[in-house]
Amino acid sequence: MLKKNLFYAATYRPVITVSVLALLTAAIVAYQVVSIVDGTRRATALEAAISYSRAISSIRNYYSSVVVPRARAAGTKVTHEYHDLDGAIPLPATLTIELGESVSRTSSGGDFRLLSSYPFPWRTEGGAQDNFESAALTAVEGGQAEDFVQVVDHDGQAELRYAQAVRMKASCVACHNSYPESPRIDWKVGDVRGIQSVRVPLPDFLGTSGGASNTSSILEQFAAIIAVLLAALALIGSLLYGMKILVTRQNRLIKIAQKRNRKLAAAKVEAESANRMKSDFLTNMSHELRTPLNAVIGFSDAIRNNIAGPIGDPQYTEYAQHINESGNQLLTIIEGILDLTKIESGELQLPDEQIDIAATVIQCLAMLEDEATRKTVRVQFDPHSDLPSLRANQRAIRQVLHNLVDNAIKFTPAGGNVTISAQLAADGALQITVLDTGLGMSSEEIEIAKKPFAQVDGGLNRKFEGTGMGLHICNKFVELHGGHLTIESAPGAGTSVTIILPSERLRTDVDAAA
Repeated sequence: MLKKNLFYAATYRPVITVSVLALLTAAIVAYQVVSIVDGTRRATALEAAISYSRAISSIRNYYSSVVVPRARAAGTKVTHEYHDLDGAIPLPATLTIELGESVSRTSSGGDFRLLSSYPFPWRTEGGAQDNFESAALTAVEGGQAEDFVQVVDHDGQAELRYAQAVRMKASCVACHNSYPESPRIDWKVGDVRGIQSVRVPLPDFLGTSGGASNTSSILEQFAAIIAVLLAALALIGSLLYGMKILVTRQNRLIKIAQKRNRKLAAAKVEAESANRMKSDFLTNMSHELRTPLNAVIGFSDAIRNNIAGPIGDPQYTEYAQHINESGNQLLTIIEGILDLTKIESGELQLPDEQIDIAATVIQCLAMLEDEATRKTVRVQFDPHSDLPSLRANQRAIRQVLHNLVDNAIKFTPAGGNVTISAQLAADGALQITVLDTGLGMSSEEIEIAKKPFAQVDGGLNRKFEGTGMGLHICNKFVELHGGHLTIESAPGAGTSVTIILPSERLRTDVDAAA
């Protein structure tokens, strides 16, 4: 009869059946949720207690192993009566207890205690004060566990109690065994000195107490959770619909992005190909131009020096001089372009050799002597006599020095000074500085000067000649040697350019002897 009635209810009263199933499902879900929340709250409280206890332990260990030994070595007294003694500091245990009391006063519920089976005589509350602390001391001292956890009822309030073993460290043993009034003087490393106990309050419905009030609270929690579940289902449905829209839009954006990425990739390939073609063109052009230029320079030099006999009109000698200078200037530009293209393509090879840096500077100054004399600029070189030889590429270093000194002379007005100095820095690096009393540059102009083919004075009617490659090539050559180049300048205050090469490129007397 009962089976028949159930079958009838399920067949002809589907609303009742669905309602009963829904209530049962909601009750089961609510019970599971409460259990999960209960476990989560317990785990969270335990984690908080463990973190609190470990933090206090870390502070005490650092204080006892670092602060106390240094204080005692300096003659500072370490005592529990430090409040009454000027210049004294507390014992590690005293610090721990007072720190725990201070934190307990400022925290929302819960407290911290340090206790032991062997408290000092002045610790009136240094032993176990309740059943939990007695059980924790017994378990930890008996070697049953390193920590001890219980959820207990305290005045109608559920609390999580956590105790952690406090073991003797090497820095603690000597102190405890020799300290006056110590309750025990046979401590060894690893002995359990006591425990530190943390008390964390828990919500009422998670506690161990029972009764009608607790049952009513749980039922209220069930009802609240069911309501929350229904609201959550509605919210989840809304979120799922919104996510569907977002996913659709995201897929559309991904397709657009993929299409753009393909275009960017194709543009990148095209740009790289164009850059290679540019480098190849500049390289080939430079090689092609150097051959006729060498002929122009050679023949103009022969005419200037009357190698085949005297020239009728002396003015032709002057013309040959101009042709020779212009050819050399153009050749320098072409070689600069060639070096720059090789640097950018990574094809430039700079074999190392031993360089006398002072001799290299003197050679550069000799090449620029006529230019300095023509502009009436005084050039000085102040080398240190004990400079070691430099392991670097001779041509690259000579070109860097030539470009920097040439720029300094070019931008220094008549009657000005250019000073070159070379010395070792405190870290052993080689510093070569070219200092002039010229026009100077602002910080913005310095950034422009560092860029390739850029000039501070870039107009067609500019006062100073040049391609804007010199400083950029200097910087690249220095970087290829593992160094760097710095510029300090201000308008009207001259310019200081410093080359810094690492110490491992210098050859000391010991290296030379070896």
